[in-house]
Amino acid sequence: MKTRYLGRILTIGMLLFLGACATLPQQSYNREANAGIKRIQVLTMPKANVRLHVANPTGANFGLIGALITEANRNGKENWLQDTVAKTDFNQFDVLKTTFEAEMRAKGYELIWPDPLVDDGKKVKRDGLSLRKSYSRTDADAQLDLGFMYVGYAAAGSGSGQPYRPTVEMSMRLIGSDGKTVLFTDQIRYHNVLGNQQAIIVEPDPNYSYPKFSDLEAADTACIAGLQIAVEETAREMARQL
Repeated sequence: MKTRYLGRILTIGMLLFLGACATLPQQSYNREANAGIKRIQVLTMPKANVRLHVANPTGANFGLIGALITEANRNGKENWLQDTVAKTDFNQFDVLKTTFEAEMRAKGYELIWPDPLVDDGKKVKRDGLSLRKSYSRTDADAQLDLGFMYVGYAAAGSGSGQPYRPTVEMSMRLIGSDGKTVLFTDQIRYHNVLGNQQAIIVEPDPNYSYPKFSDLEAADTACIAGLQIAVEETAREMARQL
């Protein structure tokens, strides 16, 4: 029973943290071949809460008790971060929409946004990368599937040399109007905490780097500005790909 409970805790933790080591097959966008694509239907996105995680935490190496203590500690820190976000007007979906809309409009695209932007996940089947398993036809020139794999603060380890930084991982796939043709697919990683190079990497703002969790706590709501920048830069990189 204890082993099963431990396995469940660690499995859930890893699935929530940057989709473990999952990666998308990379396919760049051919602008010349798809010059006629101007109107893009953005599909509803899955819900994604602000998270906090440490890769390879020290306590996880000390059996069931160590893993339970580590998870309880992480959960408490994550609750603090979510409570801190709640003190502000930060919403990762609104920030993404506003920034991406402006960047794409400047490039001559028209985006058609769903309302609401976020779905409850009950009617849409998605894979482990937060993208849909199937698509329907659309009247737009193409349709864009987006999913936050992770948004929050993350550290590569427990040491002071592995600070907490704003972290975003976004899955992105552009599909033709027929619902079948893949025109672009990749992941954007802001703060590539796991070092996975099979993605488009965006380096994090060095002004939002916290060696210890107590430093993050001391920053209070000021650290949320780092999340805002992380999502904005992710959205800008998304637009650059198209």
